[in-house]
Amino acid sequence: MSKLTAAEVCRSGRTARTWNHETHKVELDTEKEELRLKFSLSSKGGGITDVKVTIGADDFSTLVTAMASAARSRALEVMAAILASELAKQSEFDTEIVQNARQSVVEAAEQAFREAPAGRDHAERLTRDVVQQLVEQLNEKDSSESAENSAA
Repeated sequence: MSKLTAAEVCRSGRTARTWNHETHKVELDTEKEELRLKFSLSSKGGGITDVKVTIGADDFSTLVTAMASAARSRALEVMAAILASELAKQSEFDTEIVQNARQSVVEAAEQAFREAPAGRDHAERLTRDVVQQLVEQLNEKDSSESAENSAA
């Protein structure tokens, strides 16, 4: 979770003429293709109200466009730097996706073996063992290639 340093939360009633400052303490979190802004407000009754604003991935382009409209030079500078940084990490991201996909195949083979009737599970056991060996070999090959690329 990140704390935003240039954020401000204000509150106003529908018929009020002004906005009243509430807090600068705004946290930003991400989860499953969503951004989440979280902050707390003082409640009328004396307690604290926690507020969460969720922004889905379909609205990211709207946010980026608004950022460019608000402070074009700064927004483009920051976006370019972040894009360059993220592109540099892309091979690591791709490797993680491939390894997760391979692991799901191993888990499917293991489940087929567990669900096969006892005494008639020879094919499933063989498939499970071969899949596990193949995935281990592929992951080892990827690891050694990654180490070679890092050394170069």
